[in-house]
Amino acid sequence: MNEKVYISGKMTRLERDEYRDRFREAERLIRADGYHRIVNPIRVWACRWQWLYKAVGYRMVLLYDLWLLLRCNRIYMIPGWDDSRGAKIESFVAYNSGIRRLPQKVKDRLDAKMEQFIKKVDDRNWKRVSEAKGWRNHQVVKGNRHED
Repeated sequence: MNEKVYISGKMTRLERDEYRDRFREAERLIRADGYHRIVNPIRVWACRWQWLYKAVGYRMVLLYDLWLLLRCNRIYMIPGWDDSRGAKIESFVAYNSGIRRLPQKVKDRLDAKMEQFIKKVDDRNWKRVSEAKGWRNHQVVKGNRHED
């Protein structure tokens, strides 16, 4: 397909490896669905080099991401995007600029696969953090994760 797809999702308050994994998996799934022109913000300069991100700041990075978005025909919102201020702004700009979301069938299929991937990554990260902090099984209550 000749349409250019922009990937949007939550980055802030996630570990760098976690959001990178999510965006890379979304890109892989979109590409497997036949879209070959994909704009993945984690491949952009500011997200790859943290020192540069800190130098220019959040607003400039968001402004550049919006510029990238406006050059696309479609947008894919990674599940959980509604918990991100930047992704909400990207969604608003896309809607008001006539940038369409992926077709519903494609979106539903991608969302299901991404939700499985996110759950797997979240469980892996939770296990890593709990082991690092020395938590034992009785200290972890399902649905109510707490820190010492």
